[in-house]
Amino acid sequence: MKKILSVLCVLAFIASFACIGASADDAVSFNLVAAEVTEGVDTFTVDVVAHLPEGGDVTQVGLLLTVPEGIKLDSFKKVYTDEGMYTCSETTDTNPYMILWVAGTASLPVGDTVLCTLTFKADAALAAGAEFALDLEFEPDNMPATVAGDAVTATCGDCTVVVAAATEAPVSTEASEAPVSTEASEAPVSTEASEATEAPATDAPVTEPTDTTGAPATGDNTTMMFAVVALMVVALGAAVVVKKVNVK
Repeated sequence: MKKILSVLCVLAFIASFACIGASADDAVSFNLVAAEVTEGVDTFTVDVVAHLPEGGDVTQVGLLLTVPEGIKLDSFKKVYTDEGMYTCSETTDTNPYMILWVAGTASLPVGDTVLCTLTFKADAALAAGAEFALDLEFEPDNMPATVAGDAVTATCGDCTVVVAAATEAPVSTEASEAPVSTEASEAPVSTEASEATEAPATDAPVTEPTDTTGAPATGDNTTMMFAVVALMVVALGAAVVVKKVNVK
């Protein structure tokens, strides 16, 4: 039984420290959050962010911003306007610059709330590695307070803006175009003749012309012989007739 009670006491002791740590970590705070700054620009922005844990209550707060040399506060822009009203220094040249937020009866929301955005301008284009330390603290006459006017335990967070080097997109060493083939893109040309093989010419039989100066054919000779005989017979008959006439 004593061992059980001892273990429970140890656990309770550890739990109490955990609760204290949690409450310390999740306390009311006001911080400066800078946007990324890259070399070559001459302006950048910083947000004033209020953080309230669950159950937190802040209805007013006054802040003082100290601007370092090399830059100046160029403009102030209200972001959270659901409740309360702002009162600031007369000009942005005032250093430290005062920001006072008062709501009267309404508290800031639980969680992170951007109260305002501050724009800073440098004397020249910012170089990589340049640093600017911005200091934020509470205005002594306007400490964080609840709606009842009770003081609120809170912290302020400073901010150091570091100018980063510009980064270029890596350039690929590979050619973006498709590789060109070393082989000819045209179809290979055959070494053989592309024309059709001609068939060997065949000599057609040549008919020799008939010699008209030669002797007539056999049939023609026979006809002529009959004609000559007939003429001779006719001539002979005519002679006989003439002779008979003469005899009379």
